[in-house]
Amino acid sequence: MKEIAAFNHIPFIVSTLSEKERDWYELELELNKLKREPFDFFFEVE
Repeated sequence: MKEIAAFNHIPFIVSTLSEKERDWYELELELNKLKREPFDFFFEVE
């Protein structure tokens, strides 16, 4: 995604999640029964 944005000169900024945002992120994954790996990669979650 970043490469596509850079190629097309589209700003793409990923910032670190706050603790509150991280809690919501984890809750959404759990509630929707989603696999973490693709989302963690996309949002650069460590």
